[in-house]
Amino acid sequence: MSNDYTIIRFGDVTIEMMRELVEFIDPRCFPPEHIDLSRDLKLFELDHQMVCLLYSQRKMIGYAQLLPLKESTIAQMKNGNFDCSNILPEHVAAFISGNHYTLYLNGIAILPEHRCIRAYMLLLDETRSFCLRLAEREVVIDDVWAFVTNKKLSNILKKRKFRKINENEDGVPLYSISDGKVLKSHFYIRGGQI
Repeated sequence: MSNDYTIIRFGDVTIEMMRELVEFIDPRCFPPEHIDLSRDLKLFELDHQMVCLLYSQRKMIGYAQLLPLKESTIAQMKNGNFDCSNILPEHVAAFISGNHYTLYLNGIAILPEHRCIRAYMLLLDETRSFCLRLAEREVVIDDVWAFVTNKKLSNILKKRKFRKINENEDGVPLYSISDGKVLKSHFYIRGGQI
């Protein structure tokens, strides 16, 4: 496995890259019932900044997707009453300067043969960097949440003592992936730094 990684930042992903992600990465990382090219492209078209990509030796090997969800969706999710495998455009909010958001890490997917702590950390680091770039636009992130089904990523979050919020009906834990530190004077994640 190569250590030659490249990140395509949130906001720099093209529609062609998104299509490749859904056609090449998702089938190797998710069950078929969770893959919907049409839905995923509609989400991407709402805001091109919602996805970052991870490459190794010029080959796409993974991605992270962050979604600013509407408050009603967040409330349902917190209560365990929302199927996160079927997020639709009507569940997603638009980033508006001065508004507060809870972001949902809709997915971190890495091809099985490339899964390692460094690859996950690169995607999580880009997630944090994206939040800082949002701060420059005065978009306030109150928290970042993620349902975690991958054991390697779950172990990383447990070791870093991220807060478990709830579980869905299948017992999959919902984590707050923030820890309480101020990131910038006008920007913080109420639950902390990611």
